[in-house]
Amino acid sequence: MAIFSLLAKLGLDGTAFETGLKRSQSMAKGIGREISGSLAGMFAVDKIAEFGMRAIETAGKLNDLSTRLGVSVEFLQEMQYAAEQSGASLEDVAGAVEKISIARMKALSGDKASIDLFDRMGISMETVKKGSEAIFLATGKPFFEGVDPQKLIGPLRELAGKGAGALIPAMAEGLDAAAEKARNLGLVMSNEVVASLDEFNDRVDTMKKGLEVGIGTMIADFGSPLLRQLDALGAGIQGFFGAMFDPGRAG
Repeated sequence: MAIFSLLAKLGLDGTAFETGLKRSQSMAKGIGREISGSLAGMFAVDKIAEFGMRAIETAGKLNDLSTRLGVSVEFLQEMQYAAEQSGASLEDVAGAVEKISIARMKALSGDKASIDLFDRMGISMETVKKGSEAIFLATGKPFFEGVDPQKLIGPLRELAGKGAGALIPAMAEGLDAAAEKARNLGLVMSNEVVASLDEFNDRVDTMKKGLEVGIGTMIADFGSPLLRQLDALGAGIQGFFGAMFDPGRAG
């Protein structure tokens, strides 16, 4: 009878143990899910911060280019999208626009060579007066319309620089269509958004510089006296041990 009692007790204890084990496993899974969720949240926040900083940097770059080239940040983003679809870059666009702007100013000043260059690309003075954005888009139209590229490469390079050759595939695909697609995909930040981000970046830089000055001043105020005391203490210790081990003062 004692044996049966013992077996029964062990069976009950085993059931309780199994139940407890299952509860522990369930709790462990719950804790694991919470930790996984927390880690996922941390990575998500980290990614959001990374994208945010990238957006701020991009906005600053776009705003600087816009000011330098005299074109809108929206235009730059649209042309960047068009260029990148064909292996070119924003730098290629910026270089071409800069050269075009120089040629435009010369043409408006009556420079016959510049006026003739625009004419060879099929660009009228009416378009030249509209600005660099209009000229850039007009520059791409002959390629899109199927004009023999060999006839256009020469005047294109004279007008927009040697690097403009990288933009020919984008021009052939159609700059207007690419710009519209970029807008529809939500890839273009407005002028207002870029200006706000750039201003935020400037304020952060100003804050950083202010903190550097403040911390530097604090270190100078508190550090210099401390260093002088340490120098004095070091000199005293050095003098003490020097006197101790001086043969002439052994007594």
